[in-house]
Amino acid sequence: MSESSPDWQVLASEFLDRPQPPHLRMSAAGKCPRALAYAHMECQESNPPDDHSFNRMSMGHMAEILIVRNLHKNGWETDHTVLSPTGQLELEFQIPGTDVVLIGHPDGICMHPEFTKGKWVPLECKSMSVMRGEETQKLGVAETYPEYITQISLYGRELQKMGLVSHPRVGVFAMMDRDGRPLPPERVGWEDSMVDETLEKLRQVVETVERGEIPERPYGPNSLKCRYCNYNLLCRGPEDEIVEQVKDRSNGYEIKKTWSTDDPDIVGAAQRWLNLKPKMDDAKDILQNASDTAGKADVVAGIVVAGYFQPRNPPAYDPEILDKLVPGDILRKCRLPEERKRQGFWIRQARG
Repeated sequence: MSESSPDWQVLASEFLDRPQPPHLRMSAAGKCPRALAYAHMECQESNPPDDHSFNRMSMGHMAEILIVRNLHKNGWETDHTVLSPTGQLELEFQIPGTDVVLIGHPDGICMHPEFTKGKWVPLECKSMSVMRGEETQKLGVAETYPEYITQISLYGRELQKMGLVSHPRVGVFAMMDRDGRPLPPERVGWEDSMVDETLEKLRQVVETVERGEIPERPYGPNSLKCRYCNYNLLCRGPEDEIVEQVKDRSNGYEIKKTWSTDDPDIVGAAQRWLNLKPKMDDAKDILQNASDTAGKADVVAGIVVAGYFQPRNPPAYDPEILDKLVPGDILRKCRLPEERKRQGFWIRQARG
């Protein structure tokens, strides 16, 4: 959708004619300006979450209970959480220079005699995949999820004004991966200017919308932020959709999606792989020939082990649809036996 698109003009006109006072969610404060504009106008999502995404979000809400319980087990005190008798707070504050209100529900406040020196600070509870959990533990919340720092900074200022926390620029993230592993609570801090910069960004978005315009796209069409945005098609239009290639196969058709990118990190990784592939292929051939000569036994060479394994064949059906139509006990009976699976050759570092 271009900046001069008639569709945008219709959306903006309908929005400006509505009488209700507008509002935005605090959880959206760190998002793309365009996504904020669509959310501000309450546009219908063109790419709403599927069942998998919805379930993942629901599991995150349920994990919050376990996260808070784990804090209590480890000597933390909490208040205004999902386990508090009074429940969580609803906070509101005005975006300066507009009539738009930010609304949010902080996950609570917390205190620990050592970690927070007995002071009450804002609490945010987050669950994530195992991989993202490892990344967050290694790099920190601010590096992995910068939008979460934006969110807690807004809560921190408001909670301090209410007298519920002792400092407006420090907080705690309590986390768990979706495999059930609690991550160490992380103390975070931020500059007071972060809140002011966020509010200014929101003010600019609101003013742009109320002029009947749409903010510029901050990301290219192949950005991962755009790829998983709930407004992708509304923003980009069908001309930017991922190209689908249909290939004729003996057992039917295969639809393959392609995604082009000019991200320098991804392009650099691809080039490194291309440069190394001939040498890797040559090394694999030597090791595989050695294994074949030894009767397909594993070859142990220094700290490297190379040998055959049985990979799983990719399914030739849509597993989500099949799971809805066929009982689990029938699916188990229909699985291919191990001996019918294609052998692969695997080279890996030996375990110490």
